[in-house]
Amino acid sequence: MDLTKIKFSSVMFLILIALSTSPVVAQSEPVSPAVKPTPTPAIASPQKLVTLTLSEVIQIVRQSNRELKNAQLDRIVQQQELVEAESVFNPRFIPSVRVGVTRGAAIGATTPRLLPVVGVTPRSTAPVSVPSLVTGNGRTVTLNEQTVFNTDAQVQAQLLTRIGTIFQVTGEPLSDFPLSVTISQPLLRGFGRTVNEAPVKVARLANTKGELTLRQTQINKITETITAYRELYEQQETVRIQETALANRRYQLQVTTALVKAGRRARADLVDIEQSLAEGERQLLRDRNQLLLANSVLLRLMDTPDTYLIRVTPDSIATLIQAAIARSQTLDRDQLLQTAYQSRPDYLQAKLDIETEQLNLIGAQDQQRWGLDLQSNTTVGTTSQTSASLVLSREFGNVNRRTDVQRRQVGIQKNTNRLQQLTLTIQTELDNQLQTILALQQQITAAQQASQLAQQQLAIVQERFKRGKTIIFEVTQKEETLTQALNSELHTRLDFWIAVTQLDRILGTTLSAW
Repeated sequence: MDLTKIKFSSVMFLILIALSTSPVVAQSEPVSPAVKPTPTPAIASPQKLVTLTLSEVIQIVRQSNRELKNAQLDRIVQQQELVEAESVFNPRFIPSVRVGVTRGAAIGATTPRLLPVVGVTPRSTAPVSVPSLVTGNGRTVTLNEQTVFNTDAQVQAQLLTRIGTIFQVTGEPLSDFPLSVTISQPLLRGFGRTVNEAPVKVARLANTKGELTLRQTQINKITETITAYRELYEQQETVRIQETALANRRYQLQVTTALVKAGRRARADLVDIEQSLAEGERQLLRDRNQLLLANSVLLRLMDTPDTYLIRVTPDSIATLIQAAIARSQTLDRDQLLQTAYQSRPDYLQAKLDIETEQLNLIGAQDQQRWGLDLQSNTTVGTTSQTSASLVLSREFGNVNRRTDVQRRQVGIQKNTNRLQQLTLTIQTELDNQLQTILALQQQITAAQQASQLAQQQLAIVQERFKRGKTIIFEVTQKEETLTQALNSELHTRLDFWIAVTQLDRILGTTLSAW
C-alpha cells in the first residue's frame, strides 16, 4: 500500500478543518518559533545518479571485479598446465651444436735446465713435441701444438608411447657413428596404457576442478551482488516511506498550529506532533546514511573508480519478485535434488577428488612392482653395432612406496566420506530453503493484510479526529503503525525474492539463471 493515498486523505480532512476556522486563523503565524518545521540537514551524496537494473549490475561485476579477474587469470595457467601434461606423448626434439677451443700442455714439455759440467761443453736439447688434444666425436683442427679447435653437432629425438615404450634417436652428422637408436620397453613396472595415461587423466581432472572453482567463485560473487542490490533498494524504499510520513507530520503540525491559534485544539497536541516530527527527522537521517552505505557496498563489488548513487526502480524489483513467485509454484523437491547433484560445483569437485585418488593409487601400486625392461641399442656409421639386454631391478628397504599406497587408499576413503556428508548437507539445505520459501509466501499474505488493516485503522482515526472525538497523538500513532506495516511488507517480499536466489546458489544454477 502506497503512503501517497494516505497522505491525500489526511490532507483533505485537515484542509476541511482548516477551512472551517475563521479567516484570521488562515492568516495567522504559528504560536511560537518552536512549532516551525525543522528543515532536514543535507547529507553529502554522490554527484551522479544512475539507474541500473540487476542484470546490468551483474554484468559490470563480472567484467570489472578484480577477484573474478584473478580467478580467470588462474584458469589461463591451469589450461596451460593441462596442455603440458597432455604433451607427454608428443615427440620431442633436442638439437645442439658445440663449438669450442681446447688448450693444454703435456707434463714435462718445457725445455729442461742443463747444468754445466767442468770440462764438458753443454749440448742443445731438441724441444719435446706436445701431442694433439682431441675430445668428443666432432671434428678437430689443431692450430698449434697446444691449442685445438673442435666442433660437434647433435640432434636427439625422444618419444614415449602410451604403453610405456621409449624411443630415442640420436644423430651426430660429424661423428663416425652418425645415427644411434635406443629402445626401452617396460614389461612390468611402467607397462600399459592404464599406468602411463593416469597422470594425463589426473591433469584433466585438475583442470576440470579449476573450472568448477571459477564457477563457484562467480556464483558466490553474483549472489553477493544480488544481496547488495536488494539492500540498496530496501534502504531506498525505507527513505521514501520515511520522507512521505515525515511530510505528512509536517503538514499536520502546520494545520494543528492553526487550529490551536483558533482555539479549536489544545496546545498539548502540538507537543505530541513536534516530538513525532523530531523522531521522524532523526530516523530519516539514519535511513539516508544507511542508503549511502548500501550504495558503497554495491560500488565496491562493481570495482568502479566512479562515485555515483545507483537508483533502483520499483518496477524492476516488482518484476523480479513476480518471477520468483511464479517460479515457486513449480518447485519439485526430487527434481531440484537431481539438479543440485548435476550442477553444484562443490559436489562435482568431491566426485573428482575420488577419481583423482583412484588414478594416483594406480601409479603408487605400479611403483611397487619389479622393474623388468627390454632394452636395445643400434648404432650406424662406418660400422654398425646392435645390442639387446633384459634388465631386472628392484629397490629394497624403501618404505616410501608402501606409504604412498596407503596414503592414496586413505584418501579415497576420506573423499568418499566427504561426498556422502555433502550429499546429506545438500538435502538438508534444500529442504530448509523450500520450507523458508513456503513460510515467506504465507508471510507475504499476512503482511498484505496487516497493511490493509493499518490503512483502515488510520482512516477511522482520522475520521474520529475530524469529529473531535480523539487527539492528534492517536492519528500519529496510526500513521507510524501503517509505516511499519508497509516496511514489513516490503521486507517480506524482498526476503522471498532473496530466498529464491539462495535456492539457485544451493542448486548451483546461479550462472544459468543470470
